[in-house]
Amino acid sequence: MKAPPSSLQPTELGTVTAGAPGGRSGHRGARVGGRAPGCADDRERYPLYGAATADITPCAFWPHTPAEPPVKIDAEGLRNVLLLQDRRDASTPHRGGKMLREKFGDRARLVSVDDSGHGGYVLGNNSCALNTATRYLVEGEMPAKDTFCRAD
Repeated sequence: MKAPPSSLQPTELGTVTAGAPGGRSGHRGARVGGRAPGCADDRERYPLYGAATADITPCAFWPHTPAEPPVKIDAEGLRNVLLLQDRRDASTPHRGGKMLREKFGDRARLVSVDDSGHGGYVLGNNSCALNTATRYLVEGEMPAKDTFCRAD
């Protein structure tokens, strides 16, 4: 059973920020390398998301060596990058998707979805976004140009 998009983000933020007294996140990364003061400052300056965005994610402690090098974020390389971005995603704002698309140049296409939340393909229900992403994943068909998916 998947969580409704409306409950995913508050659950994530509650887990990451935890609201512990003393300006610390409940997340172990906040207490590493002097990060706790940054979380406290950002919590005060930006009460909605401050501590969550100043914190270190669990991935910083992942005991795993990557299987391959990171993808270069530039216009060179394979022309098969599909970006799916909700227009009102507070975790990863649409502007970030547009900036990434600009960096990739013609090797990418941006599918902008007139929706809120995070996880437009896995958690979303926009038929245009789902069909566009599924066609890409199953048939390898990239949209000819950037696509705007209206709300269903």
